[in-house]
Amino acid sequence: MKKMQKIYFIVNGKNYLQCEKFSNLQEKIKDKFFITCLVTEKIADGINKAKQAAEEGADVVVAVGGDGTINEVANGIMQSNVEQKPLMAILPCGTGDDFVKTIKVRPLEDSLFDIKTKEIDTIKIHYQDENEQQHSRYCVNIGDIGVSALAVKIVNGSKKRLGSAFTFYVGTIRAFLSYKHNSVKIIAKEFQYEGKITTVVFANGNYFGGGIGIAPYAEIDDGLIDVTLVGDIKLTTFMKYYSRLRKKEHIHHPAVTYHKTQFIEIQAIKNDKYPLEADGEFFGYTPATIEILPKTLKLLL
Repeated sequence: MKKMQKIYFIVNGKNYLQCEKFSNLQEKIKDKFFITCLVTEKIADGINKAKQAAEEGADVVVAVGGDGTINEVANGIMQSNVEQKPLMAILPCGTGDDFVKTIKVRPLEDSLFDIKTKEIDTIKIHYQDENEQQHSRYCVNIGDIGVSALAVKIVNGSKKRLGSAFTFYVGTIRAFLSYKHNSVKIIAKEFQYEGKITTVVFANGNYFGGGIGIAPYAEIDDGLIDVTLVGDIKLTTFMKYYSRLRKKEHIHHPAVTYHKTQFIEIQAIKNDKYPLEADGEFFGYTPATIEILPKTLKLLL
């Protein structure tokens, strides 16, 4: 591998002044690399800036922020029109920081001078916006429909001052109180389902929602989507199993099933639209198709 020289930092604008780790790292490496810092100013800005970095010849593109920033940087790299795509690195400074709970990155200063990489899978989601226009987006950690996606929408509209776990816990309770358990049809080669759901998770990593281990068997490089299907459950059931979810335990409940596949299709019945999120960012609705793209993104660990 060639020596790394050009490093682009894509920094979540909300965290720019608060991320002490970023300030300290810049000071330590500023004389050893060509550094460019691009600060996001609005939703999806990280996609454009990461794409710009890749097309300007970056060796490494660093996502400085949380899971949403990681998602945008990954999408920018994947969408870039370059044959040799840059490495992606992560400096976690977010609310949940769920993806790094799975991959367990080293301190970035160590990674830059002792290079270790890993090729990981990405999930590609084809979905509709509120005007029924078709779009697609990549996911590196976890996406889902249902109450958990609604919880993300609630959390992202809050101040997040009470820590990630409590913020997502309260957001999930609020989502349950307003959520309608409508029916969906799920089609995969390995399984099919039709009925009411609380949430359907399609996972590459293990954790979402500020440390909930919803996909205990997921691996980021096995070429498979892990699906956790939660049928029609009540808020009290979620609260009963919450501590076990935080320990990444298999949930033994008749409404909860685990599957592995390479492609799934999700359709709401009776023309209902289910909210859809990925990596902590709400962005669309069903119907949706989800596919795995094996080992399409290279991470600096």
